[in-house]
Amino acid sequence: MRIRHWFRPPHDLLVPFLGTTLVLSAALGWLGWRLLQQDRAVELQRVHDQLQSSADLIAAELRQTLSDAEEQLTRLSLLPASGLEEAASAYAEGLGEDALVVVFQPGTVLAYPGHRLAYYPVLPTAEEPAVETFAAGEDHEFRTRDFDRAIAYFEQLSESDDDRIRAGALLRLARNQRKASQPDAALATYSELASMGLVSVGGQPAELVARRAQCDLLEQLGRQAELRAKAQQLDRDLHRGRWQLDRAAYMYFATEALRWLEAGSVSLEDLAERQPAALSLAAGVKFLWEAWQQNQPAEKILVGRQSLRPHDRSVFLLWRGSADRLAALVAGPGFLEGQVLGPLQGLLERQGVRVALADVEGRTVVSQITDSQAQNVVRTMADTGLPWTLRVVDAEPMADLARLAGRRRLLFAGLGFMALLVVAGIYFSVRAMSREIEAARLQSDFVAAVSHEFRTPLTSLRQFTDLLADGRASSSEDRDKCYAALQRGTRRLTRLVENLLDFGRMEAGSREFNLESLRAKDWVERVTSEFQEEVQERGYRVELGWNGAEAVVRADEAALGRALWNLLDNAVKYSPACKTIWVTGEFDQTCLTISVRDRGIGVPRQEQSEIFRKFVRGSALAGHAVKGTGLGLAMVEQIVRAHNGEVRLESKVGEGSKFSILLPAQE
Repeated sequence: MRIRHWFRPPHDLLVPFLGTTLVLSAALGWLGWRLLQQDRAVELQRVHDQLQSSADLIAAELRQTLSDAEEQLTRLSLLPASGLEEAASAYAEGLGEDALVVVFQPGTVLAYPGHRLAYYPVLPTAEEPAVETFAAGEDHEFRTRDFDRAIAYFEQLSESDDDRIRAGALLRLARNQRKASQPDAALATYSELASMGLVSVGGQPAELVARRAQCDLLEQLGRQAELRAKAQQLDRDLHRGRWQLDRAAYMYFATEALRWLEAGSVSLEDLAERQPAALSLAAGVKFLWEAWQQNQPAEKILVGRQSLRPHDRSVFLLWRGSADRLAALVAGPGFLEGQVLGPLQGLLERQGVRVALADVEGRTVVSQITDSQAQNVVRTMADTGLPWTLRVVDAEPMADLARLAGRRRLLFAGLGFMALLVVAGIYFSVRAMSREIEAARLQSDFVAAVSHEFRTPLTSLRQFTDLLADGRASSSEDRDKCYAALQRGTRRLTRLVENLLDFGRMEAGSREFNLESLRAKDWVERVTSEFQEEVQERGYRVELGWNGAEAVVRADEAALGRALWNLLDNAVKYSPACKTIWVTGEFDQTCLTISVRDRGIGVPRQEQSEIFRKFVRGSALAGHAVKGTGLGLAMVEQIVRAHNGEVRLESKVGEGSKFSILLPAQE
């Protein structure tokens, strides 16, 4: 049934029903939406509470880790000097590559392992030979510029048993050899000086001074391959902490080595970018030394935790001690990842979280967080007592979203199912109501049509009866006409009553068909002939055509005759302009096809399946005074179906219709 039929009058019950249903559906949708919102809020709160608990556990574990480290440092600050180096080295060995232990004593800085400290905040003062020792040779070099005599003097002095005098003499000897244009001899002298290792020359290790001078001479000579090899070795040893240098010396020698490697001018910033780890650890040691120096007069226990960021790299400081000795841990982000957060990895996995540490200025020290949009919990330094701000996030936010999405899908499925039930209920309720309304309307139309159908022949019967009763039909010819009219009216009423009774029995399933062998052509000719007599006075003509051989079918002649009669009667009713009706029969050895064609008003395509329902008449009848009950085609279909046949319709509005009865032939 089309939707437009649903809203035909009466709609005083349908509209309130639909309105109430829509209001209930809207309320259901709103409640579902609110439930989704509440479920999301509950899930977010659950995740937040879990993160809060995880943050407290992680902060407690971090405090315990730092407390363990502080105990180690306290022990180092109290050890006697004889056992300090062994204990400090053993402790530093397990810290990883990005950390070191330093011990401050008055005038002394001890680093473990020493190669991780690029430079020292303070160095012991080295004793140098008296200036007068080299005065005579320098007089030849600078005053008289007699380089040969200066070379001879420093060669003799380089045989001294005092390593300090010997190192100073070799340095001056090589300098004079360079001035005397003896570069190969100067390079050999520098090599001899370099072999003296850590002997101080001008406050710097002899080896470092000699190797730097070799590179300078090779640069002057343009021997780039040798220069690069020497510079690479010098740069490597500098960053491995081969020599104890102060900051100024380290920066000078390291910058020179980098300049030779890069073959261009460099700055301290370039060096910091190349060696951020070593320089940041050294800067942390220097900061701690200066702070300890400021507290030297105080007779108290020195303790502390701090996070710095020299050279744009975080450094963590932890110290314990006194004015006499201070033990400290200086570590970079690698230590925090491996030694602080590493042992917590099991806890982090069990809690399903990731963490990040930030310094006092909010800059990241170390982070495991990849999704910046994930829900997080922050614990400040004041909350935890740690030198960092702790941030904890859910490790798998998509899993939480997936759980929420799963519940949401389930809820949507439930709401969708309920909505489907509501829509289905509305549809079937409206359909049932509409069918009842339509049935009531059709029955009302049927009663009116039947009344009209009965009234017409009854009126005719009454008129002719009155003529006969009043004696106004005096001649035998007039009386014969009256009797004939009475006979036609009686037959018409009989057919109408029989149609109604037969249709009622068919619908109830009590109509029995007497199937016998029937010669189709003879039967069609009889029915069309009788119908021709019925309609010839109205000017209609039935043309019969037969194609093919004689056909025999098993059928109830009376019932099939009534079906064919109904099709002929419909053709006459709905063909007011064209007075010819065409009846054809075709037989193809298996199937008999009987067609009734007219050139009447036709049936719209969308109504061609509906007109076979009882009480239904086409909408094309509007404006045409066509009588009928709406049972004719329904009866035709019932009869033909009972004969295992089929009714087909071909029609175009304004061009007419063709109804065909297809019956199986008798075997």
